[in-house]
Amino acid sequence: MGWEELLSFVLIGLFAGLPVWYIHLKSRQVVEPDDDGKYHLRMNRTYQVLGYASLAIMIVFLAIAIYSNDRAMFELTGLILILFGTIGAPILLYYVNHKVHFDDHELHITDWLGEDNMIKWSEIDQIQYNRFSGKLNIICGQQKFCLHQHLVGFKTLVGVMEEQTQFNAQDLKIPIKGDRS
Repeated sequence: MGWEELLSFVLIGLFAGLPVWYIHLKSRQVVEPDDDGKYHLRMNRTYQVLGYASLAIMIVFLAIAIYSNDRAMFELTGLILILFGTIGAPILLYYVNHKVHFDDHELHITDWLGEDNMIKWSEIDQIQYNRFSGKLNIICGQQKFCLHQHLVGFKTLVGVMEEQTQFNAQDLKIPIKGDRS
């Protein structure tokens, strides 16, 4: 393996690894409450960048296909639209829609599709953490609410969850220890 190949592997690793590292770093950030004592969490801005980048790639390939008038390019563009559309659209929807506002009494959750729900900490029956998807699943009766671990300030949410419920990060195997500080 030549130095050019090694350099390309290093650059690809950095290109893929740095956003993931940054997302995890921001999830472990402690956020401060506003004047009313409410915390406000949003998805990491990296989701916005990746979502718009995926859409831009789709638009570029679509423009090339239209101007080239080549059947093979149309087929490639179809694959690119499917690939980047199925990746980019959900990522962008997570950034735009997924928010959590909470205090010591209740949570106001907006999911990635924009559906709003409000629950009280005292109404929570069960909490599960899915390590594969990175989602904290909160179950209240027949309803299930999913909170993504890449919310900036997720560490603060876990800290309040530990104070307000009988659940804790260690038992749920959440990789972020709660901290309300």
